[in-house]
Amino acid sequence: MTTLPSFLTQLAQQVIDRPHPERCLVILPSQRAVRKFERSYAALMDGPGWLPTVHTLGVAIQHHTAWVPLDGMEGLALLYSLWKELPAAADSGPRTFEAFMPWGRIALRDFNEIDQHLLDAQSVFQNLCDIEGIEDWSFGDPDSLKPGQQAFLRQYMQLGPLYAAFTAALAERKQGYAGLLARQAADVPISGDYDHVFIGGMSALTPAEMQFLKGYERADRLTWAWDGDASYVEHDAIEAGLFIREQMRERGASASTLPHRLAENPPALHRVNCSSVVTECQYIREAIAALSKEELAKTAVVLPDGSQLPLLLQSLPEGLQENYNVTMGLAWSESPASSFLRTAHRLVQRKRTSWNHDDIRQALSEPLLRACYSDADFQVDATQVLNQMAAKKWAWVSLDQLAELSSGPVHAFFYALKPLLTDEVSAFLSALATWVQGLSAALGPEEEGDPWTRIGWEKVAHCTGLVRRFQTNHAILSTPEEAWSMVFNSLQSERIDLLGEPEAGLQIMGLIESRALDYERVFLLDCNEGTLPKFSLPESFIPFDLRHMWGLPGRHQREAIYAYYTYRLMNRSKEIHFLYRGQDEAAETSRYLLQFERSFRPNGKDVLPLKQVNVHSALPGKRPEIPPLEWTPWAQGELVEWANRGISPSAWNTFMACKRDFYYKYILRLHEQDEFEDEMTASTFGTIVHKVLEDG
Repeated sequence: MTTLPSFLTQLAQQVIDRPHPERCLVILPSQRAVRKFERSYAALMDGPGWLPTVHTLGVAIQHHTAWVPLDGMEGLALLYSLWKELPAAADSGPRTFEAFMPWGRIALRDFNEIDQHLLDAQSVFQNLCDIEGIEDWSFGDPDSLKPGQQAFLRQYMQLGPLYAAFTAALAERKQGYAGLLARQAADVPISGDYDHVFIGGMSALTPAEMQFLKGYERADRLTWAWDGDASYVEHDAIEAGLFIREQMRERGASASTLPHRLAENPPALHRVNCSSVVTECQYIREAIAALSKEELAKTAVVLPDGSQLPLLLQSLPEGLQENYNVTMGLAWSESPASSFLRTAHRLVQRKRTSWNHDDIRQALSEPLLRACYSDADFQVDATQVLNQMAAKKWAWVSLDQLAELSSGPVHAFFYALKPLLTDEVSAFLSALATWVQGLSAALGPEEEGDPWTRIGWEKVAHCTGLVRRFQTNHAILSTPEEAWSMVFNSLQSERIDLLGEPEAGLQIMGLIESRALDYERVFLLDCNEGTLPKFSLPESFIPFDLRHMWGLPGRHQREAIYAYYTYRLMNRSKEIHFLYRGQDEAAETSRYLLQFERSFRPNGKDVLPLKQVNVHSALPGKRPEIPPLEWTPWAQGELVEWANRGISPSAWNTFMACKRDFYYKYILRLHEQDEFEDEMTASTFGTIVHKVLEDG
């Protein structure tokens, strides 16, 4: 099978063929595609020269408007302060910023969609009686409304005035969220900074983004480069080509001008049925273990669900641990920093310098804390403290008692938490920032340690500083617990961007990061419904029927995006492995796999050939033979001594049930490790009574 030039290589050649390519702007879907394009362009150059300007669409819009992107937490703070000034807010009763945040996030998301689609917000947020389906509430008669309906109506009616006040305040600051920036870019005339603009690999574009690009199009300074195949763009029934199809029809372009590669020379498709996610990772491990370095650089592992990344990295073959390149976003909650910060929150939440043994044990076992204190002294001290706590049977340990048990490092860590026990919010935020910075310094330089841990904690440091500045500027928070809630809410929406630069090695990325990138060999994990595509839709105040009336995207458009991301992986690859969990009753096989198997016919006649592969967990080996018990004279003496002390009913039951268990417990006196119990259980009380009566 001949190797096709990649999409970005073909686009780079188009740019080079233009006069003065250095004065062109190239817009691509991701930063990963931007860096890949720059390398492809440099490889095609005959000699030294200037590269064209290459940006993502968001960066291009930002430069065009000269507005500054709005930080999410700063946007919520401004929205909250403006909401409190609304006349209708007084009727809603007192609401803290912590209670406002969930409502405010949904409102910001709706504002963003309205601006991205160039809609009139006041018309969208009109009286709820115009929405079909809730007319029975009789909004025309306020006296007939129940309290819950009245509260909902007040909440909905606040959105229009709040949007107007919010966007006016942002315009004065020349700040904006993504939708507002796109709307502003659509209204600002194009500049003469670029002779020509190329937009490549973009599929789903909003009306505001399209309006921005049409400015260049009307000036005959725009070239579209669609990354698609005619097989799924020509047919209306195939949702993968929805967005490209609409863009081409609007410009009078024919889908027949796109490559026909899937009809003429399709890749080899493997439908890999696995029993679990672990089996999927094991399959990939075995498949890539035999690849050469050159083949690895042309291989991509694509994960629709980023939570599987840690397991995948642990499954990589020996020798490949340093020879891979990760490009994807991972939720902060998946990082070691999340678990550690929540443990620290529990330690200071009770506002006292005594802690439960479970919290101490959890804190000392946290990977992030071990990364901060990687020297042997801390590990030895932690083990010593836990062993002495167990020996003394202390369920609760004070700071002074920790000083007795610890040789220094463990006590120093818990002592550093003492300033966080204040009730004054400004003092708490100052102490929290100092504590976070201290741990950041203890993590060491970037070149050392686990990048997941370091980057996750950098997000904590960033959000802590943001909340502190937020409180200084707005003074909205009243308690440390509200500050904790704000920190966690800020971090919940954060993603850890693992951006790899090197081209060498295995390429690991998320599904959205794969846009405009081509690889000869692709492994796509988790091809199950609920993951590919995802079922969940973002929360919104705008009900479905109103969204449909105004042309806002719904489930169909969301699923079309996932379909395009999946289908385009076949554009220039030689082989693709679709891995799915066939035995998982909670998640059916992805609809896209079923389409490839039954309905998708690139040449109009035949479906794509899929090779079925079944992978199961290896069966356990033969159980080792257990040697018979040796009844020695010593064992006989122990049995006689035990019998002379009296035979308890529980011991007799053990003897009748399992002779070996009896031998281990009562002759060898081997017992399971005792567990801490904060309160005396019935079984423990019974054991004490039994022992008293036995030894009396």
